[in-house]
Amino acid sequence: MLAGNGAYFPVYESDDFLEEVVLSTAASSVTFSSLGTYATAGYKHLQIRMVTRADTSGFAGHYMQFNGDTSANYTTHRLMGNGSSVSAYHYGTEDYIRLGDSERLTQSVADAFAPTIVDLLDFASTTKTTTARVLNGRTGGVSGASPRIEFHSGLWTSTNAVTSVLFKNYANYVAGTRFSLYGSKA
Repeated sequence: MLAGNGAYFPVYESDDFLEEVVLSTAASSVTFSSLGTYATAGYKHLQIRMVTRADTSGFAGHYMQFNGDTSANYTTHRLMGNGSSVSAYHYGTEDYIRLGDSERLTQSVADAFAPTIVDLLDFASTTKTTTARVLNGRTGGVSGASPRIEFHSGLWTSTNAVTSVLFKNYANYVAGTRFSLYGSKA
C-alpha cells in the first residue's frame, strides 16, 4: 500500500465457492467426496481454506488423504519459521500429506483457530501425479511453543484423478472448525 491510497482488496474472479463444512460438534475427520462432479463442470484446480482447532493439549497435527488411499503413497516437504529460526524437513513414504498443526484447545490464546490453505493443482488429471501446496500457521499459545508459519509441498504418487479428499486430525477438530472448498477453471 502506498501512503494516501485507499485499501486494495483483490477479487479472484476465477475462484468459485463450491461447498463448505462447518462443524457443529467435534469430529475426527472431514471428507469432500464428490470432487469428480467439479471436474465434469470444468474446474481445473481446487483450493480448501480451513480454520482448525483441536481438542487436545498435545500434538494437534492434521493431514489429508485422497480417494481413500491409506497406503504409503505420499511425500511431504516442510519449511517452517517461528520468528527466530527456520527449519526444513522431508517426510517420505507416508500414508498421508502433512498439513501442519491445528490450534490446541488448551492454549492461552482464547478461541484461536489455525488457518490452513491447500491448493490441489490439476486434481482431475490422469496423466500425472497429484501435487498439493499448503500454507499453515498457528499462534503457539501453548507453554513452550512459539508462533509459526509453515509451507508444505505434498505429492500423491498415484496418477488417478482426485475424487475425494479426507482431512483428519490426530485429536478431534472442535465445533466451529471450518472447511471451505473453492474451484478455479483457469
